Amino acid sequence: SQAGLIGSIGQDMLTNSKVLCVGCGGLGSLLTGFLVAAGIGEITLIDGDKVEITNLTRQITYREDDCGRHKVLALRDYLDGLNSTCKVHTNDTFLDEKNAPLIIAKHNIVVDCSDNFTTRYLVNDACKLVNKPLISGSIDGFMGPPRCCN
Repeated sequence: SQAGLIGSIGQDMLTNSKVLCVGCGGLGSLLTGFLVAAGIGEITLIDGDKVEITNLTRQITYREDDCGRHKVLALRDYLDGLNSTCKVHTNDTFLDEKNAPLIIAKHNIVVDCSDNFTTRYLVNDACKLVNKPLISGSIDGFMGPPRCCN
């Protein structure tokens, strides 16, 4: 069991965590599945996009029936099926300079799974402003973080 790996204290830390996931596309939809399955207590999904047919080849948590739905709502339904004890909150909007600090302040940690530089810098600045840890897994288009090649 996972508790055997991280101990009861580690599992309690996960259960008491509040995570904000910025972006529910290819990275966010997969990452949140792992977090919820691991036992995160609360997770907030924020993304203003709707599921499109072109998303389905790389955003595998979504189904054809989800097309036209807000990604946060479709993803919430998927996550509820993985672990019904996790509280999944949704916000079907995009972060901006006004709402970012308010939303981020309510969480223990922020995971940036956005797909553009403007959001990436906004999330970083807001996390610094409200003193919250940030994990950046964001991408740009179809490109992930650069690789070092020697």
